[in-house]
Amino acid sequence: MKKQALLILILTFAFACLHAQNQQVAVQPEGSGSAADPYKITSLENLYWMSQNTNYFVYKHVKQMNNIDASDTKKWKDGNLYKGFTPIGTHDHAFMGHYDGNGYTISKLYINRNTDEDIALFGYINKGSIKNLELSSANINGKTRVGGIAGSAMNTKIENCCVINQLNTGTSSGIFGSSNMAGGLVGYSSHTEIKNSYCNSDVSGKDNVGGLIGRASDYTKIINCYFTGKMYYSGSGKGGLVGATNSNSTATNSFWDLGASISTSPLGEGKTAEEMKDPCTFTAAGWDFKEETTNGTADVWGMRTGFTPFLSHQNLAHNSNCAPAPTGTTKPTKAASAVKLVSQKAKTAKISWRRGNGAKCAVFMKEAKSGNPTVRDKMAYSAGIKGKGKGLGKGTTKFGAGTKAGKGWFCVYNGKGTSVTVNSLTAGKGYRVVVIEYNGATKQQLYLVKGISKNFVNFVMKKK
Repeated sequence: MKKQALLILILTFAFACLHAQNQQVAVQPEGSGSAADPYKITSLENLYWMSQNTNYFVYKHVKQMNNIDASDTKKWKDGNLYKGFTPIGTHDHAFMGHYDGNGYTISKLYINRNTDEDIALFGYINKGSIKNLELSSANINGKTRVGGIAGSAMNTKIENCCVINQLNTGTSSGIFGSSNMAGGLVGYSSHTEIKNSYCNSDVSGKDNVGGLIGRASDYTKIINCYFTGKMYYSGSGKGGLVGATNSNSTATNSFWDLGASISTSPLGEGKTAEEMKDPCTFTAAGWDFKEETTNGTADVWGMRTGFTPFLSHQNLAHNSNCAPAPTGTTKPTKAASAVKLVSQKAKTAKISWRRGNGAKCAVFMKEAKSGNPTVRDKMAYSAGIKGKGKGLGKGTTKFGAGTKAGKGWFCVYNGKGTSVTVNSLTAGKGYRVVVIEYNGATKQQLYLVKGISKNFVNFVMKKK
């Protein structure tokens, strides 16, 4: 009898210990929350304390002091269910502070709340900021407004942040929204700026699914950002960079990988896998890289050969630079001229021009009556579909299939010729065509953009 009682006591103690191991503990971090003496986050217990005490962080400052392994969150229960970490901030009690990741990482964060809204490391942020943070190998599941860094970001600035996947093959990782608005960094944004940030983790959802932001609303600004993960979606509203947006939001010099993701996005510019691994793609767009000073000296970004850019605070070895143009290469001095509409029929128009003195010329087209393309040196512009493609005649280019050169502008020709036939135009719509001369081999092109406002033709496609 005594042996049975002892056995029961031992089992009870063991169960209690095991249960305790699976329970989260909140530990208040050191610091007062001022700019001079921020709350100092050193452990997972400090992060959990933040999630339970959001009201402490109204206009307060928080600084992460080391890398944090959050793998234990997979064992955390909410009632009888393993729901993992509780997001920091809710709609009713938003996080309104300033979190500086200080260049450190939070790894293997687990959140499994697929019936809840505003799910991410920071569930709901308003009038706050997040910077210098890497979220690695996270597994985040929610219903609506799901992201890696923030579920909802209102009047907020997110800068120098990344959500990356470094788990071994076969281990679940990514951002998963069961309903609406899922994004690699942010589920939903309004009056928010996201700058110098990226995501290479997978993103999935139903409606409004984007590589970086699920839905970017009301003056959201995206600057120097990219996405290279895979996307999975089943409903409407999807995009390589942004799932859905409105006319007030913008993306500047921001890209997504056409090979890994989808071919469209309401904001941003799609690039091939090769272009995403080419430093010239980014330095030509004004990104501040190590070992270059033209775009600044803060050295925000670095790059390894064969990989996409990383943030400098990730402390990876930079060894890939944009090759300078060969000594002696100069821009052309004589622009193309006499650009004109030769003929048009059905959905097709033929354009001709007189060559300047460049080695080649690139021709750009937009459905518009004014403006000019944004063309950058060392960037390759191709015309896309040519030849005997579906619905195309020999030597014909499909409008909209070439490399983008600014909002609405597409390359429709690149070569030594003096004419091009463009298909897939719309009756009754007006178009503008600009011809630009250049010298230099691939990745070393120097374009003569001076005076391009004179090298154009405007025309309207006839109605049937």
